Amino acid sequence: MNYAWMCPIVLEKALNKDPTLIGTFSPSGDSMIYVDKHGNRVVNEKLAYNECAQKFFEWDPVNSEYPYLVLVAIWDQRSQDHSCSDEYGRFIVPKGAPSSHVIKGDTLEELSANIRKRVKKYSAAIGNMKIADDFEQNLAASIKRFNGFARKGKDLDFHRGERQVELMFNGPTAPKTGKNPTMYPISSDGPYYATLMTGGNLDTKGGPATNANGQVLDAVGKPIPGLYGAGNCVASASGRAYWAGGATLGPFIAFAYLAANAAHRERAH
Repeated sequence: MNYAWMCPIVLEKALNKDPTLIGTFSPSGDSMIYVDKHGNRVVNEKLAYNECAQKFFEWDPVNSEYPYLVLVAIWDQRSQDHSCSDEYGRFIVPKGAPSSHVIKGDTLEELSANIRKRVKKYSAAIGNMKIADDFEQNLAASIKRFNGFARKGKDLDFHRGERQVELMFNGPTAPKTGKNPTMYPISSDGPYYATLMTGGNLDTKGGPATNANGQVLDAVGKPIPGLYGAGNCVASASGRAYWAGGATLGPFIAFAYLAANAAHRERAH
């Protein structure tokens, strides 16, 4: 019951109950990274949405907190110019589109200060989270490290862009890209942009355990006579994984077919 079909979402849209909120299925921007409250890059931003969203819910038992509950997406003017879109829940939006979720700064220092203010505004709703004192210093180091990877085309920390599915979720970019189409060095000059991201879900992904025939199992793993289940109301055969688009529909169709046949056989007996 602790799994769901998940996706990153724009925090402010969720907290403000914005009716335009949808999941960020395709985070655009090659000169764009996610950092935590300390300014450290902590995830492959181009992972398929269900996989990327799991980062937000990692638990730190030592400090009793979700340290990545809110991540900060940061991008430069290049990505703003070439990667803006209002499709698929993208947060880099074109001129004229609603943009109250976007934080701006002419320099990284100004951007960091404005991020700090924005997080403070919503602190009570996000576990009293605040931007750490070392954010600015670590952000500069994170950008420098990312830029080195981007120039070489190899993300040694999180392997961004190494899988075909990440290229599909890359979103629009400038016509000329580097060795890795998902990565491009973040500019040393402003302006810069940011938005606050958190985890959301699309649907449930839990419930009673079933066997290969869709029979609901009891506490000791034995089928309960006459009781069947398929789809998002039972424990998913995929566990925490995201198989592909339609990963809710494929198992539902397959297991519903198997369950129907098993029920027919059971009734015959």
